[in-house]
Amino acid sequence: MAKSRALKTYAKKSWEPELRARTAKISRTGDFINDQNLKIRWYSWDVPEPQAIVVFAHGLGVYGSFEMLTARPLGGVREHYAGSWPERFNAANVSLFCIDHQGHGRSDSSRPGARCYFERADDLARDFTQFVELIKRDSKRPVPVFMMGSSLGGLVVVKAAIATPSVASGVVALAPCISLDRISKGTMNRVLLPILGFVSAWFPTFPLAKTVANARFPLTQAEVERDALTWPSGKKRTRARVAKELLDSTFEFKKPGVLERITMPLIAFHGKDDQMTDPWGSQMLADRASSSSSEVRWVDDVFHDLCHEKPGCDVLCDEIIEWCRERINDKLASSSSSSSLSSSSSNKRAKTTAVAKREARPPAPRRASKPSKPSKTAPIDAPTRRTRRGL
Repeated sequence: MAKSRALKTYAKKSWEPELRARTAKISRTGDFINDQNLKIRWYSWDVPEPQAIVVFAHGLGVYGSFEMLTARPLGGVREHYAGSWPERFNAANVSLFCIDHQGHGRSDSSRPGARCYFERADDLARDFTQFVELIKRDSKRPVPVFMMGSSLGGLVVVKAAIATPSVASGVVALAPCISLDRISKGTMNRVLLPILGFVSAWFPTFPLAKTVANARFPLTQAEVERDALTWPSGKKRTRARVAKELLDSTFEFKKPGVLERITMPLIAFHGKDDQMTDPWGSQMLADRASSSSSEVRWVDDVFHDLCHEKPGCDVLCDEIIEWCRERINDKLASSSSSSSLSSSSSNKRAKTTAVAKREARPPAPRRASKPSKPSKTAPIDAPTRRTRRGL
């Protein structure tokens, strides 16, 4: 198979029954072929004329449609659009796309049969970047595209922003996996850490690193455990290769000059007491990014799954929508200002050329000049504030 140059969309009659259900309100689903010749699944909730597109990267052990849909009642099966983030984004005239990372959900795995597995974290970032580029190519008209990722997905979108600074108009990181210092210092993981490289090399799919259950939101934990396509945290361990790739990625982020390569607007959300990824990693991300606008906002009364831990998740979603809207307005103002400046510069060059031509000719009688037309736009280029919020 060759790398996809377009998104493949499935005919609805071939969709899985749970995706065809009216309660899910999925607009489209399909796949694309990545650099490794793996089939990567995707889903979308479209609006007819979107103001923006948000592309979501899910966390470890779950998958795209599972992360975006909600359970009714809580603790049940996540197959409902009502009350979900896609519903809120669509209500704001934003189309939402999501992906199943390789080795997750309905996507192929680099090692057939090994779920919740990938060889390199960079493979996920390349898949996601390819997905974003295919979405942009598929779009009927150019609109701002924002990358959003949760936990492992936060790591993925940050890597994508580092590797390809122009891929999107902004990045939203939800409890991103930027640092794992806290969890790696746990008693069991501290014992396993010295042998991680050896096990990763010789037994890469071996479930090694201990994970944590969501005891604070037991119904959210129950939703993960009852789904047939998940790899539940707290019930199953992280595979050796995956654990090493995550840890190595966090070490890479700490190196000088790495996070500084992020130039697009960025916002991170993190719970202060997160037991799965380190909150201070989000602070480091916001502090070191070279973006014109970067900030971290602290979320109270959460465990880790910021997309589903109610009631705070709905407020958080609205904040993300508003942040994206502000970035769109900033971009429009900046484009209008640049256009005005360019027009002014062109007029100056034209006047200079005209003067030079007149000076080269014999003097002629002066004629009354026509009044110049007023500009149709009067842009205001307001400076973007760089916000910092500490612990």
